[in-house]
Amino acid sequence: MNTNCGVYLILNTAKNKVYVGSSKNLKRRKYEYFRDLSLGNHCNSYLQNAYNKYGKDSFRFIEVEYCKEEELTKKEVEWIIFKKSNQSCFGYNLANPDRQFGKNGSEEFKENVRRKTYFYHYPNHTEENYQEWKELKRLKSLQPKITLNKKVYAICPETGRILNIFNSIAETARYFNSKEKLVVRYIDKQQKIYNGINQKMFKNVYLSFSFNVNKDYKKKTPPPKIKIKKPRPERLTMFIDLYKDGIFVERLRKKEFVEKYNAKMKGIDKALSGERKRYKGFEIKRTNTSPQPQINSPRL
Repeated sequence: MNTNCGVYLILNTAKNKVYVGSSKNLKRRKYEYFRDLSLGNHCNSYLQNAYNKYGKDSFRFIEVEYCKEEELTKKEVEWIIFKKSNQSCFGYNLANPDRQFGKNGSEEFKENVRRKTYFYHYPNHTEENYQEWKELKRLKSLQPKITLNKKVYAICPETGRILNIFNSIAETARYFNSKEKLVVRYIDKQQKIYNGINQKMFKNVYLSFSFNVNKDYKKKTPPPKIKIKKPRPERLTMFIDLYKDGIFVERLRKKEFVEKYNAKMKGIDKALSGERKRYKGFEIKRTNTSPQPQINSPRL
């Protein structure tokens, strides 16, 4: 019997709690578990917290039973139930053994899960309906799987002629040192947008599931886009009126005021908003866009 495949316990001698697990390679599993625990990134948070609290010397790795690879899950569940390690007062296992299910699970367990799932989705069905569904599923699994090996044409973008014909998508992917998904995805997109202009190449060629002799596959450059310049709307230039002791002095643009009086835009904005009464000795007021000066008159 293989002495490297079986069930193991990780025993906390300080609290007499256990963690039950199984592995095809017990030596490797022991190394991996204690490595993860020492690094502080073990997937089981309860076991990790206990390791951090009590230290490495309080934990022992014990090989309790050797078995075949097909019996690993069954034996592990038996030991979890025997040690009650899924209960917090006895162990550190997080999984419930009644729900533990995997590819190595027993046929009984698989049948129970299958039955519960069926009647959950179809509560009005009877046992006869379940048996009919099960038989149809069994017959369907016995049917040979039909694989479609589609031919793929590699077309030269310059001449529009066939460069190569591949018997399958897998052969195409191997030839171009790519993946099958990428080849299929490219061809599906190409079939949708193919109009002689929107042509995208795959490894400097066109790929297609079909080849039409009358169709022009040569690469075509799209017509240049003519940009129509829209007339810009006339910008409304802001002018400000300057008053001194209520008397109009002059009307200027903001930039002209900045350059003439060595001012700043922030100061003008504060004067316009009312935060400041005067700026550079002037009372500033927003006005129309007309650059024509006003008549000197006292402000009402």
